[in-house]
Amino acid sequence: WSDKIIAGMFTIGFFGLAIDIAMNALNNHLLKWHRGLDHN
Repeated sequence: WSDKIIAGMFTIGFFGLAIDIAMNALNNHLLKWHRGLDHN
C-alpha cells in the first residue's frame, strides 16, 4: 500500500460523500419548493 493509493481512496470517498450530501440537500430543497407551489 502506497500513500498515493490511500490518499486517492480517501479523496474518492470524500467526493462521493460530498456529492451524496449535496444531492440530498438539492432534493430536499426541490421538494419544499414543489410543496410550496402545491399549497399556493
